[in-house]
Amino acid sequence: MADTEVVGLDNMPIWVFGPADEIGIDTKVIGRTNEETGLGTIVTGLRETYRPPATNARATARSYIDGGVLKYAAANQSCFEDGLLSISPAVSNLLEQTESFDNAYWNNLGSRLNITADAGTAPDGSNTADLITATESGNNYYGITKGGITVVNGTTYTHSRFVKHVDQRWVYMDVDGGATSAWFDLLNETVGTESPGVTGRIENIGNGWLRLSITYTATDTSFGEVALWFCDTDNGAQFSGGTTSIYMWGAQLTASSVPLPYAPNDANNANDMGGSSSADAISFTLPQDVKDLLSTEQPPPTSAYDETSGALVLSTVDGTAFAMPNDGSGADISPYAGTHVIKLVDSAGKVAWGYLGAAGTGETLGSELLDNPDFDLGDQDWDVSDPTWSIADQGGGDYEGVATAVPIDYMLYQTATGLTANILMKVTAECTNYTSGGAYVRAHDGTNQQLGTLLDGVKSGVLYYTSRNTAWTVAAARASANGTTLRVDGFSAKQVTAPPATGTWIVDTPGGATKNFAYIESGFDPNDISTYDLYPIGQWRSEGTLVVEWVPGFGEGDVASGNHGIISITDSDDSLLLFDAGVGIWSYDGTNYRSVDPAVIASTPYNLAVRWNSATNQMQVGYDSTWGTAASYDGAFTLGSNLNFGYSPAYPFKLGRVLFYDKWMPGNPEEMLP
Repeated sequence: MADTEVVGLDNMPIWVFGPADEIGIDTKVIGRTNEETGLGTIVTGLRETYRPPATNARATARSYIDGGVLKYAAANQSCFEDGLLSISPAVSNLLEQTESFDNAYWNNLGSRLNITADAGTAPDGSNTADLITATESGNNYYGITKGGITVVNGTTYTHSRFVKHVDQRWVYMDVDGGATSAWFDLLNETVGTESPGVTGRIENIGNGWLRLSITYTATDTSFGEVALWFCDTDNGAQFSGGTTSIYMWGAQLTASSVPLPYAPNDANNANDMGGSSSADAISFTLPQDVKDLLSTEQPPPTSAYDETSGALVLSTVDGTAFAMPNDGSGADISPYAGTHVIKLVDSAGKVAWGYLGAAGTGETLGSELLDNPDFDLGDQDWDVSDPTWSIADQGGGDYEGVATAVPIDYMLYQTATGLTANILMKVTAECTNYTSGGAYVRAHDGTNQQLGTLLDGVKSGVLYYTSRNTAWTVAAARASANGTTLRVDGFSAKQVTAPPATGTWIVDTPGGATKNFAYIESGFDPNDISTYDLYPIGQWRSEGTLVVEWVPGFGEGDVASGNHGIISITDSDDSLLLFDAGVGIWSYDGTNYRSVDPAVIASTPYNLAVRWNSATNQMQVGYDSTWGTAASYDGAFTLGSNLNFGYSPAYPFKLGRVLFYDKWMPGNPEEMLP
């Protein structure tokens, strides 16, 4: 981890996990953004007191695997596996003589296997691995077993052994007879057949050693045998004999749904743990600024402008986001440019918000998107299949769309496709020779929803709307049946590419250059704005984002139920981030739960995040490229003086980097960790 570069915001703290000798003076922390680098001020030689992590409060020693070697950590010593902080629940190994397979504790069935004790280098570097070699020919059972293990009916158990291939390719393991088996191909390092209800796993830990494991839920109060067998093929029970071999070491049986760190229960091991180790308990004393960020509820900001008419129109496409009054009928928002946040709410209560950037310099339009907009080419490019409509020459080559006695919603229309979604459109048209009946022009974006009335009681009109899809239709029609002839002409549809002087660009960070909204709630309708508020940026402080690099030691199917604290406050229910088998990843602010449900895969790294903002009353949990639904946030987390990593962990996991931002960060969690 030396020479790493860690990006923060406004000098908020960053934890980088790794052994002290790997977090050197060359570590760089990028803090407050500046103009020179576009990233921030680089500070070298910064060694916060909370990096590396504080002393582990684990009461006993435990093992861990780092760089392909099984190592032992003393009580209170944190464990780092390939640069990641390792967290484990308590381990209780139900087997004895776990490295001495020549001991009478084990049954060498029929003495068909020759056991050479301490014949090779074990995963922990000691010369304690046993060489297991077949000694007979002819089909029979060749295995090393232990019977009569007391278990709890209905409890899930995992049996594991470390095995190194010499020239015996296939083995299988069971915990209660042949119907509870899984087969392993040692040559190709793959799991073969699994009996119903059995999960087999194979992990290459380095230096040729594989950790084989099977998981099974007990159906009685004892296991008839806990065994490893030689066999000829996948799903084969017997072995034809010969002189093939494997190395074996470190047998373990635990009441768990996944393999846990090895706990030796063998006097042959200098680090004998008696088959048990206690749970990791990593507790950090929080720096005051982080504690304030999480636990201090600031008063709601005072709106500098509260508009309930919703007379704004938007471009919400990333890269060209802006807000502007609707055809001059809304308020001028340019005086608030660069100093305020805008929060918009649609009639369904969906929210979008961002920071006001620079004011516009004049409305700018793109090219004409309609073909033959003035009907100068007759009915070319227009659908006039409705018999009540026609394109008629009004004299001197002046063509208009003409309809006589048009029923309700009979339309003259044109459809365009292949456009960019979320752009702001400006549609104009003129109509003549009608006296009543509510003529209008509709603009559709593929949802068959009328987005606005254009020609209701006026001779010409303008419609702004945000096209939410890549196809849209412009159409003329009558709102009610009337016999008066209706004529329409002068259609135009263009993209608004820049706001007028009364509008502003929208950016995702204060003073930022990226023209994006900071947040748009799924389902937000930019054409149905109910209210919007403007808040001074200085009052917009009760917000933050926590991002965590997390590697679970379990998969989705390994966890039946229960909570698994990742970053906890006081216990597994009061958590900033927690895994629940029935919910996924969730966060709890003391009042509300918010979650997202990834399909967790063991040993796969995930970027987890929770972000909150009391001004918008939102909290949201996400992972990698996915955010869950944002909903209510009560304004502060219920927080003690410490933050706990893996408080009472139920399953093993690893942490890489933990980063706090004092802002609601735009983008996805996978973009937030350097």
